[in-house]
Amino acid sequence: MFWTFVGLAFGLIVTSALVVVVRTFQMTSTPVAEPGEPIAVDAASAANHLAGAIAFRTIAQDDSCAAFQGLEDFLSRTYKLTHERLARQRVGKYALLYEWMGRDRSKSPIVLMAHLDVVPVLSGSEATWSYAPFSGTISNGYVYGRGALDDKSAVIALFEAAEQLLQTGYKPERTIYFALGDDEEIGGEHGAKEIVKLLRSRKLGDPALVLDEGGAVVEGRQLGLATAAAMIGIAEKGYVSLELSAHGSGGHSSTPTFPTQIGRLARAIAALEANQFPTRLDGATLEMLTTIAPTQPFGTRLVMANLWLFRPLVIHQLLSDPRMATFVRTTTAPTVISGGNTENVLPDEAKAVVNFQILQGDTINSVLERVREVINDTMVEVRLLSGIQSDPSPISDVSSPAFAAIAKSVRESIGPNPPLVVPFLTGPTDSRHWSATGARNVFRFTPFAYEQDWMLRAHGTNERISVQALADGVRFYTQLIRNTEGL
Repeated sequence: MFWTFVGLAFGLIVTSALVVVVRTFQMTSTPVAEPGEPIAVDAASAANHLAGAIAFRTIAQDDSCAAFQGLEDFLSRTYKLTHERLARQRVGKYALLYEWMGRDRSKSPIVLMAHLDVVPVLSGSEATWSYAPFSGTISNGYVYGRGALDDKSAVIALFEAAEQLLQTGYKPERTIYFALGDDEEIGGEHGAKEIVKLLRSRKLGDPALVLDEGGAVVEGRQLGLATAAAMIGIAEKGYVSLELSAHGSGGHSSTPTFPTQIGRLARAIAALEANQFPTRLDGATLEMLTTIAPTQPFGTRLVMANLWLFRPLVIHQLLSDPRMATFVRTTTAPTVISGGNTENVLPDEAKAVVNFQILQGDTINSVLERVREVINDTMVEVRLLSGIQSDPSPISDVSSPAFAAIAKSVRESIGPNPPLVVPFLTGPTDSRHWSATGARNVFRFTPFAYEQDWMLRAHGTNERISVQALADGVRFYTQLIRNTEGL
């Protein structure tokens, strides 16, 4: 009996080893396409137009009518043919919707999104910029200014592509909408959301493709790649902030009663940090890792080809880096705390805000329920904060014709060597308003090659984009519009 058991165990080990090795060798990557025919772009002219757009302080929080109207007039003057041929409609306060009529109105449309608003410049920080943040200065091959990355570069690239195509007499097969929100940076509730409602009211059906900002072209070495990577968002995490508040008696600090309100609140926050959300390795994150894996050394391929065996190891590795941990769990982040204003007085109230970026599989309601369970204290009130709230989006299909059109356009237009197209999971964008309606072909990609420090610049100091990257973005939109013919 013993030797029978040993024989069975040995056979199982050998069989498992063979399965592991076979699965590893079956993991192959998609061949990288050759670049397409070069598309002539007047890069200097596009840069000048972006510089002109940056000069308008379109800050949603300021509700500046003059700035948004000025930008709209600037676009009208700069792109005359586009404004002659495309129908334009203002939606809400300052959002703009352009309709480029297609040859076949029976086919579902394309929606290309960007936003006109920008974030403010921190008070007192303008002196730290190399150039004034709303000057639109062009220097050493870069366009500087607020909105250069987020997101006026996409607005300008869209119009440059349309103007150039119209000059050749091009007319799209499908109707194309340019949907330009005016309040993305504060939630998009009155811009993009209203545009979605308007288009839905026209009974056009689900768009064949929705493309908004999201991923970008990044240096491959950040992902262990020898080539650049075009990160295409196929889903986005949900978003919610909860307010925790502890109420009770205060008093003099010489006679504290425990727990104090601050102590009660601190215990609640500590419980949330100690009991993180469960991890999951699936969906968009799994698509990202399995796309990258075939380009990796044999050991990495072996692990990724056999997640039935190594999934816990992969998750453990991802959790070791906060930048990667966000891909496998709903994140918990206490961001604001307040309570008390005098050193010898116990406050009768203490409050904190905890932000959650919600992974697919969780929802706002399940987050709220779990937070209350973990805190387990009826004296701590938990409530939803107003503002941006969204459940995670559905995951768009990487085998769809829409994704293929985006990937083809990337390979044909961006950089001297085609980047590897990598699906991944993004944070909230205006496109979530489409996802909320059940639209499936929703993708998130900003068609520019970003510098390694772009995250510090996008909402920070010295925001900029290279003139070359802007020109590649024009080529991308030109190719994408053409490539949607076959959807």
